Amino acid sequence: MPDDWGGWSPHAKERRAARASMTPLQRIEWLEQALLAWGHQRLARERAKRQAIVEAAWSEGGHGSPDDY
Repeated sequence: MPDDWGGWSPHAKERRAARASMTPLQRIEWLEQALLAWGHQRLARERAKRQAIVEAAWSEGGHGSPDDY
């Protein structure tokens, strides 16, 4: 694989170099933060999807808004 291959991001090479210079504890902390951020983003997407399903069901049923309850 060539050295200039950057994956999905043009800044991947710099990030990879930064991670390589981290201590093992810093790497664990970085991974923990990355996983927490990913989890929060995933949870927000799931909540938005479920909210859209609920709102569609309420609008079809003619029972008013789910915010009324």
